[in-house]
Amino acid sequence: MESIDIACKDAVKGMPSRRPIVEMMIPSVLDQIISPPGMIYIVCCVIWLL
Repeated sequence: MESIDIACKDAVKGMPSRRPIVEMMIPSVLDQIISPPGMIYIVCCVIWLL
């Protein structure tokens, strides 16, 4: 939560975030049907508040 707070404070000041927010999920860990055998499915989102 601290990283999100820092990113938001930078955005309020009109500056790009010094610490961009990165979210990553690996849904194939819970549902192996969504990826081929031996492979994984990763969703990554990078948020740069401006």
